[in-house]
Amino acid sequence: GIITALPGNSNADDYVGGLVGLIQNSEFKIQNCYNAGIVKGENRKYVGGICGAVEGSNTQSNTPTIQCCYVSNTVRSSGMHVGSLVGASIAHTPSPITIQNCCYDKQMSLVGGIDGSDQSGVAEGVPTETMMGEQYMKPLLGGDSSDSIWYYHDDYYPQLKGVQSINTLLSKASAMRANLYTTETYSTVSHQFTLNY
Repeated sequence: GIITALPGNSNADDYVGGLVGLIQNSEFKIQNCYNAGIVKGENRKYVGGICGAVEGSNTQSNTPTIQCCYVSNTVRSSGMHVGSLVGASIAHTPSPITIQNCCYDKQMSLVGGIDGSDQSGVAEGVPTETMMGEQYMKPLLGGDSSDSIWYYHDDYYPQLKGVQSINTLLSKASAMRANLYTTETYSTVSHQFTLNY
């Protein structure tokens, strides 16, 4: 699907995320998930493929966490604080924000992982081909302990167990590889195509 920020003029219209718009002062945890949809923030601030913005609190007890997640489609906005995974990460002392083991398809989304920048092992872009199968993704998404959560197949992005068994075109298409050359991105490919399965 496509998530699009609608026209408006209040700050509440910012914070556009593929799963959550804003996590603030909370022990909220996003774990073992993915977004295969397009996120369009137009000219909004705080736009991300998983979360628009995550903000810690001033207390040690509230530590928001995003881990073992990926984005396989496009995130775009002409506004500030845009990331393929998280638009902005705003930490406060003493509460840290934990973001780890997340990645995005850098051939599909051309903006860095967190607020436009990649961080190795935290939020980084990888080529489409690398995101297919176990070799890269299994260690990133939790190693052997992830076998009960994720299903890996060489021609698909990882899928959550249970979803991969749903025999519908939609579930297969959301995890299916778009075969781009390593030098291509979604914006350089302009040909019409038809999905046949």
